[in-house]
This record gives sequence, C-alpha cells and structure tokens, in this order.
Amino acid sequence: MAVMLCKEFLRMPNANSEKLLEEIARHTVPIRPNRQDERNLKVKGFVGFVYRVAA
Repeated sequence: MAVMLCKEFLRMPNANSEKLLEEIARHTVPIRPNRQDERNLKVKGFVGFVYRVAA
C-alpha cells in the first residue's frame, strides 16, 4: 500500500508530503484510535528450535 501511495504522490504535480506521510501512517498503525473493542496486544516470547531436535 505504501508503494502505491508513493507512486501516486510522484505522479501528482502539486502533491503534499505531509498528507502522504499521514496516509502511510494510517496503514502502518496496528491499533486504530477510538475502537469500540480495544485489542490487548501481548509480547510473544521467543521459542527456540531445540525443542524440535530434542524430541
């Protein structure tokens, strides 16, 4: 999506760079503000590869 937005930005002669950054940020922020049902994100721990070899 960011590539498409950048292509569109380069094609327009009077494009606004601030608007481009806002559009890209809209697609990269994982949690939208003022959601009705807030998501609880938890950090997942690292699981090593050894457990597969040991079995």
